[in-house]
Amino acid sequence: MLILFEDIISFVLVVFAWFRLGDNMNIDRTTKRFFVGAGVLIAVMLILDQIWQVIFTVCTITAPVDRILNTITCIIYFLLTAVISVAPLQQMRKISCVRGIVNVLMLLFLAVIPIVNIWKPLIFYHSGGYMYYTKSFTWYLIIEYVIYVVMIRQYYSQNYLFDRSDRFMLLFAQGIVGLGAIAQIVYGDLAASWNCVSICYLFMYLALEQMYAKTDPVTKLHNREVYVKALRKNAGKKKTLTAVMFDLNHLKLVNDRYGHDAGDAYLLAFGQTSRKALSGFGEIFRIGGDEFCLLSWKAGPEELLPVLRELQGREKCDPRYGDHPMDFAYGVAVQLPGEDGFDTVSRADQEMYKNKREMHSREEMQGNGQKITMETME
Repeated sequence: MLILFEDIISFVLVVFAWFRLGDNMNIDRTTKRFFVGAGVLIAVMLILDQIWQVIFTVCTITAPVDRILNTITCIIYFLLTAVISVAPLQQMRKISCVRGIVNVLMLLFLAVIPIVNIWKPLIFYHSGGYMYYTKSFTWYLIIEYVIYVVMIRQYYSQNYLFDRSDRFMLLFAQGIVGLGAIAQIVYGDLAASWNCVSICYLFMYLALEQMYAKTDPVTKLHNREVYVKALRKNAGKKKTLTAVMFDLNHLKLVNDRYGHDAGDAYLLAFGQTSRKALSGFGEIFRIGGDEFCLLSWKAGPEELLPVLRELQGREKCDPRYGDHPMDFAYGVAVQLPGEDGFDTVSRADQEMYKNKREMHSREEMQGNGQKITMETME
C-alpha cells in the first residue's frame, strides 16, 4: 500500500485542532505557541511515516534501504520525545531546580536512545524492509509512556485549575496513548500508534479549551459558570454548605485613578492570595465584578472565621502579584435544613454588606483611613 490513510486521518485531526486553536481568543499566545509547536512535530512524524511507506513500497529492499528505513523510524521516535518535551520546557521557570533537572535528564534519556539506534540497534532494527524489536524495546516504550503521563500531569496541574471533568479528559487522552503503545508492543502497529498520538493531541487541546472556558481570565480562578454548576451539583446532598461572600473594597477607585490594568492586577492579587489561604477549606470563585464566593462542604464557620479574620487583617496581598492592599469585606452563612444553596449564598451576601457598612463607618470615624493609597499602588 503506497498511501497510509491512518496518517492522513491523523494529520486531519492535528489540522482540526489548529483551526480550533486559532479561533479561540481566550487562550494566551504562549500556550498557543506550545500547542502549535507540538502539532508541527506530530505532523512531521506523520509525513516521515508516509515517506517510510513510499520507500518500502517502491524500492527494492537492500541493506542501504534498510538503513534508510531504520533512520527514518529513529527520527520519528526522536520527534515523539520532542513532542513530550514541549510542555515541560515551557513551564521550566515555574518548577523547582531539582524537578527541572530531573525532567531534563528523563527527556535526554528518551532522546538519546533513538539517535544512537541509528547506528547501534538498542531498541529496534530493520531487516528485509521489516522492523524488529530488541528485548529493550518494551521497557523503552513503558518508560516513555510513564514519563509522558508524569510530564503532562505536571504541566496541567502547574498551570490550570483542575476539576473532575478535566481530569477525566486528560486520563482519556493518556489512555489513548497507552492503547497506541500496546498496539506497538503486541502487534507492531506503528501507524495505529501515531494515530493514537494525534487523537491524544486533539483531546488535550479540547481539555485545555474546556479549562480556559471555565477560568476567569483576570484572576485565574474558576468563573461564575463553574460556581453555578458546583451549587447545582451538590443540591440535595447531605453535606452542609458554608458560603463566604467577598467584596473587594475600592476597586472603582483604583480603576478611576490608575486605570483598568491596575484594577485587574488588584483583582488577580486578591484572588490568588485568597485562594492560597483558603484552598484547604473549599474553592473560591470570581462570580462577577469585585465579588468572589467561597463554597465549602468541608468546613464550618468555626474553622473558616479565624482564617478570614487573619486574611482581612493583612496589610497587603501576596507580593508575588505586586504591591496591592488586602482590603475586602466578607459575610458567612451556613446552609439551613432544606435550604437551597443559592439562598445560602444570598444570606452570605447580606452579611457581607453588613460587614462592608461597618468598615465604611470605621473609616469615616478614623478620618477616611483607607488602605488604598498612592503609595500602596505605586
